[in-house]
Amino acid sequence: MDEERQWHRIRSISAAAEMAPEMPGVYAYGPASRHVLGLPVGLRSWVYVGMSKNLASRFRGHKAARERQPELRDWLAQNRRSAEVWYSTAQEDEIAELERYLIRKLNPRLNKIKYREE
Repeated sequence: MDEERQWHRIRSISAAAEMAPEMPGVYAYGPASRHVLGLPVGLRSWVYVGMSKNLASRFRGHKAARERQPELRDWLAQNRRSAEVWYSTAQEDEIAELERYLIRKLNPRLNKIKYREE
């Protein structure tokens, strides 16, 4: 696993839908200060970590009306224009491993699946 990844920060989920590439990658919602694999983490917790084979499409689909998870749906509705979106492109065959790793390290509060430290 890379010790550093190139992360891109976009100021809102709405903007991410327009600016993110149509490539596979991992993403996280929320602000921070120290780093795990180059992704900022800090005193304020991350809200959600995910992966997609097409980041732009995934951000377009992250609309509150379409989200099945009630807590994430509410958060998306309240923070669509104010949430920070961080994403990193990756090879399609590595995004699941990256997502699991980031969920373990960042412990995002709205991810239903939690992975234990190895």
